[in-house]
Amino acid sequence: MIKLGKLVKEIMDAPPANNIQQASTNVLSSDFINYIKFVENGQKVGYDKTKKLWFPHKSVEGGFPTIGYGHKIQTNHELEAYKKGISDEDVEKLLKSDLTIANKHVHEYIKSRYKVDVMLTQKQSEMLTDFAFNLGGLKKFPRFVDAVLRNRWDIVKTEYVRTAAGKSLKQRNQSFYDRFLK
Repeated sequence: MIKLGKLVKEIMDAPPANNIQQASTNVLSSDFINYIKFVENGQKVGYDKTKKLWFPHKSVEGGFPTIGYGHKIQTNHELEAYKKGISDEDVEKLLKSDLTIANKHVHEYIKSRYKVDVMLTQKQSEMLTDFAFNLGGLKKFPRFVDAVLRNRWDIVKTEYVRTAAGKSLKQRNQSFYDRFLK
């Protein structure tokens, strides 16, 4: 394992890649939110066009259903509240809240793992927030996180592929590649 000081120096000394915006507090840009909407539920599963409401639908990973753009319902009480349907506005609020929580988990993970706060570029923040939101955290992806923090895009390209039930999530992986690694 690389010493903390050396890792921090590598992160700080890494040259910025082309077309990366400098660090920003606005992780929830409308462009990023639209990207997440597309990759999480671009088909709008659970949306009733006639009623203009969102309803819970079966979750890929099992357990409680999902609603909107990847919001995993956590309790029976929450499930009951959503059974009557919720508006686009409410789904958007859920997504923004979930992404804010995922971004907070990104920073907590980095601080816990490296014992330092790191100012992320917008690209780094979005990539890691996407993973934390979609996969429930970053602990299972240390090589991916290390490569993102070090701007080691050659390694990121070998670590970003997501699978479910042993199969590659082709559309999700392609969208991630197109947005962040092209």
